[in-house]
This record gives sequence, C-alpha cells and structure tokens, in this order.
Amino acid sequence: GNLVKNSSVLESLGEKPHVCVSRLAPQDYHRFHAVCAGKIISMTPIEGEYYTVNPVAVRSSVDVFTENARVVVEVETPCIGTMVYVAVGATLVGSINFTVKEGDTVAAGQD
Repeated sequence: GNLVKNSSVLESLGEKPHVCVSRLAPQDYHRFHAVCAGKIISMTPIEGEYYTVNPVAVRSSVDVFTENARVVVEVETPCIGTMVYVAVGATLVGSINFTVKEGDTVAAGQD
C-alpha cells in the first residue's frame, strides 16, 4: 500500500495485480510511453525524496520506490481493465512531468 498510498486504487486492481518495474538510468531516453490505449482517470502526486534508483540502491535498506517522490496514474484500458502506472523520481531527476492530464485519452505508444 505504500507505493500508491490510496486504498481505493489498490482495491481496483484486485487481489493479485501484475507488476512491472521499468527503470530509467541517467543515460536513457527519459520518457515513458503508454503500454495500451486508455483514459487517464486520476494523477496523484506523492511527495518524497529523490534517492538514486540504481540497482545497488534498490537492494539497500532504503525502499526508494516508496520513499521517493512519485505520481500515481490510474488508467482505464480496454485491453487489461484498470491499470496503475507509478512514475518514481530519482537523483538527477528534479521533477516528474506528463504530456497528458486527467480525463485525456491516450493511444498505445503515446508519451
């Protein structure tokens, strides 16, 4: 529950949601793209730190996924139903920005 900090979002995912963790490194292209088409239901920012998310840090005692700043994006999709995307901030990433807003419809592959 700490990752999304919202019990209604957790309930919408059911008892056994699928999880995918994608990490952007400083040398990477810093954009994510929609995995499937859908409508943005909510976008909830959660304040936090900007610890590094390198593989060593992820295995440390600091839970960077629940302590770092993040934005929880709830998407209603025709392909998998409700999906939650969590963008997690990190060292050298001073902000989390989106090109979409609540209520927008996104196409598969759209950034």
